[in-house]
Amino acid sequence: MTGAEKARYEARSQPGDVIVVRPDGWKWGKAERLPDFVVVKAPELSMAEAKKYEESLIDLHSGDLVRVRKYNIFPAVIATAVEQAKDSISLVKTVESIATKSGLATEISPPVIATRL
Repeated sequence: MTGAEKARYEARSQPGDVIVVRPDGWKWGKAERLPDFVVVKAPELSMAEAKKYEESLIDLHSGDLVRVRKYNIFPAVIATAVEQAKDSISLVKTVESIATKSGLATEISPPVIATRL
């Protein structure tokens, strides 16, 4: 791979990434179901609070895209939904299930300070 191809490959969406945020009551289609997607419901969040989870991880020095999505649901949370064959899961208003990506290929780091989702 060329350097540009490798950068695009590393920036791709990864399992657990928050792809899109929609308001409560949104009618999800049949495509937003297992095995490819899990709908994560966070009823205590406002749309403004939740929209930040659609952000990309950008290198502050170069402005380059490092990851398509900056936030990730911990794999264990997603695995539990898949094991139970649930198309949706609910999270309470904490960050215990959300991680912030560091930009390294295999690293997901949990938040240092507990903040609201």
